[in-house]
Amino acid sequence: MVTSVGRSIHALSDHVLGALMRMCNLRTLWVRAALLDQPTFAHLGSLSTLTGLALEAGWSNIAYPDRTETGSRAFAALRELSVSIAHSDAPHFLAHIDPESLEAVNIHWEYLYSDASSSGAVLQQLFAALSQLPKISLKHVSVALDAEMEQMVHIADGGPDDSHSHRLKGLADCSFDLEPVLSLTALRTLEIGIDVVFQVDDEFLMALAENMPHLESLRLTPLLRGPFSFDCLEPVPDELNSDILGIPNLDGLFAFSKRCLKLTTLRLAVRASLSGDSRSRLELDAIPSSCGVRTLELWTTALDPEVSDETFVSFLVGAFPSLEELCAVLPISHPEHEMIPRTEARARWERVANDVSAHERSAARVRSHVLWEIV
Repeated sequence: MVTSVGRSIHALSDHVLGALMRMCNLRTLWVRAALLDQPTFAHLGSLSTLTGLALEAGWSNIAYPDRTETGSRAFAALRELSVSIAHSDAPHFLAHIDPESLEAVNIHWEYLYSDASSSGAVLQQLFAALSQLPKISLKHVSVALDAEMEQMVHIADGGPDDSHSHRLKGLADCSFDLEPVLSLTALRTLEIGIDVVFQVDDEFLMALAENMPHLESLRLTPLLRGPFSFDCLEPVPDELNSDILGIPNLDGLFAFSKRCLKLTTLRLAVRASLSGDSRSRLELDAIPSSCGVRTLELWTTALDPEVSDETFVSFLVGAFPSLEELCAVLPISHPEHEMIPRTEARARWERVANDVSAHERSAARVRSHVLWEIV
């Protein structure tokens, strides 16, 4: 393994570049793109032994011709790839490589965009490029906020009750941005943990569950649990109770119960309400019980005042019989329930979570406590 982290392009001298050119059995390389020249990059791409590559940020003069324009496969042996969005040519790099069996892609998010839609556009480009790679072998895709950016968010945050501090932001109507990922049907892990709460609708959630039956872990919410605001859609004229958030009710999570039997971790934005159909199923004790989710993290609203605490407890216990950890992250304000103060919304969620934790599991006839946190 060769690891090279330089402060500038001058830190990688000619004799080191020459040494890289002579290495024909490299297996893993971690390097800044700015420290490579075109011949060295081409040499690395030709290696039949290079299975791991981490390409860090940095301005680069390297050309990345599309794989359809090259005469040979670039980085054909690659199995694990890490790439940074701060490297502006990241989508072109993904369109250049031609691995036979890439298994894992980790994208480091090293930039905080001023608006969530810009983040969505960057993701759309990256996922579109990923969708052109071999789909059968790709099992894990992770997009994570860089540690330095994470620290910046922490510095900006003034606490969950500070209305002037919400660097984490929602993005409604984001199905177009995430749509290319639906073609990656062999995924076991899909985790997008940046500074954006992705507000996907019921239709996209259903498509996700149908296209990814092998999914074990799904995250469309920030890694950081901090102050945030939902993105609100324009109300539909002359339509009562118009959906301004574009997110599913809690029972929208049923999309995964019969399709993703290996799913154990679920982190999504949902509305804390239940449809009339689900309430009827609760009364008939017909909630599915095969769901294997153990960790449930909901970026969510105040609990619907028209639904009782007991109904929410019955739903969570029945729908997630294997639940071990429950977390609800609340926004700084509730656009659909403006009259409910955040402190009151949090207190009610705490009561429900506590009742879920203390609920006696009838199937096992033992008391199984669920760890919970309300943020």
